[in-house]
Amino acid sequence: MKRIVISMLLIVLSFLYCALLSADVKVVKFSGTVTIYKNSIWNNANAGDILGQQDKIKTGSASRAELLMDGTSRIWINENSEVEMNSLGADNIFKLILGKIRNRIKLAKGGKYTVKTPVSVCAVRGTEFIADDKGDMYVLEGNVDYSNSDGSQHKDVGAGNGSGSDGKGGISEPKPLTEEQKKSIDNEWSGFDDSGDKGSNDNTEKKEEKEAKKEILKNEFQSLKQELMEIVSNIKSDVEVTREITNEIKEADFATGRTLKDIHGNLVRVEQQLLRPDSQTLQFLNFTKRDSYVYNGKFKYDGTSGNRLDVLETKITFNKKLPEQITEWPGFISSQENDTFYPQSMYVKFTNQTDKIELIGESRDAGQLDNDGKVLTDRTIVTNEYINGWKFDPNYDASDKAVTADGEDTGDLWSTAISPKIKIDKDGQTKYIYMFTEAYGINNDGKLLKLDDFTSTSKDPFTLLKEVAAEGIISAREGNSISAPSFFTKGNIDLVITPDIVVAIATKLASQAGEISDSIK
Repeated sequence: MKRIVISMLLIVLSFLYCALLSADVKVVKFSGTVTIYKNSIWNNANAGDILGQQDKIKTGSASRAELLMDGTSRIWINENSEVEMNSLGADNIFKLILGKIRNRIKLAKGGKYTVKTPVSVCAVRGTEFIADDKGDMYVLEGNVDYSNSDGSQHKDVGAGNGSGSDGKGGISEPKPLTEEQKKSIDNEWSGFDDSGDKGSNDNTEKKEEKEAKKEILKNEFQSLKQELMEIVSNIKSDVEVTREITNEIKEADFATGRTLKDIHGNLVRVEQQLLRPDSQTLQFLNFTKRDSYVYNGKFKYDGTSGNRLDVLETKITFNKKLPEQITEWPGFISSQENDTFYPQSMYVKFTNQTDKIELIGESRDAGQLDNDGKVLTDRTIVTNEYINGWKFDPNYDASDKAVTADGEDTGDLWSTAISPKIKIDKDGQTKYIYMFTEAYGINNDGKLLKLDDFTSTSKDPFTLLKEVAAEGIISAREGNSISAPSFFTKGNIDLVITPDIVVAIATKLASQAGEISDSIK
């Protein structure tokens, strides 16, 4: 059961977590001739351009570019250089095809950053270093795991030291930078180490500009707060819990709304909220509201056709207080020592206001026991799962296997699954059920998406995300056929999830975090 529910949850949380785990790489400034390779075309760069996975950036003679990653890390590209965003996410890999690159990296806990050159690999978690296409590498701050291209040789290079490639697959022992090398670095990268945007040299003008940006951000926050209060007001009559979690709306809270059609053709209003019930807790709510309901899915539906409200609630409580401003979160998380910042508890609920599925998790330290009585070797979130108050038995060994289907052969984004037999217990009673799940990728017209809609589009990511959604449907029966009695009173839980909350965070906060972080701390 855990795999089934978590797979549904991943559809939802992949949108939410990508705001924190996936790299957002932006061109913040440049000089001279700088071009970007995106969607198989080279175009002139513009300040504010977003670089996605497999995109490239190239500088010409006497040209430079500065990139901002996740609002905290800065990458400077020297003249006559070319860099590819080889991989973006928890493991960020930049491929230096030609030239030189300087990196000042500050990552969230668990994040990685790697620069691959034609002859070497430089892997870091948080540091500042310079690398070129010949394999020479100089560490200015922190440490770099420096290796040859096939990974057969490694050197740990600390601050104030350099290493390089011998051109035959070997790498040299780290050596302290000479005064001549330091002077050459200072001259070559002069002006690159200023993390602020270039503009007027007049300090008064810079101060006024910062104050103006701060005022704009303040007004945007106020607008978001008002939007959230209006949405909460509209849904109070439907969801009682909303009253309790929105007594105090903080600046870090976000709300979004979108109207679209679901896979069945029903008109749907999707409203999302990212809330801070207290200083240590994050809460994500996804409301799927329909005035009427028709089911045209893969299985059987035993519910009503009237209006309905389906809700996903996810709540994570950490062991430490989070900063009030979302813009401060990446820096806060990256500053934490290993295993000093972690989730203490997790709660996930899927409900149609009558039926509900719940996951309740708590953090347990290494040395403690999990639910099966086994000793944990690492800190782990241990979960229990419930359906309408009945507890799933995680130790029950079903004799049958899951039955699955998907649209992989045609490139259509859909999948279905019927679980193996599941044992559930409540008040000394035992029952056996099967979970029926459906997942669809859809557009705003409720049409099924294809993989080509993502791989062949020329649209920028933010535009594309506003046009797509995921729909997840869960039902339960007391047998593995669609004619078996339904375990749900209302037939199913049918959620439509949009990435809108991620877009709201990215566009309103992440893009400004590096530019105004000093003024809002």
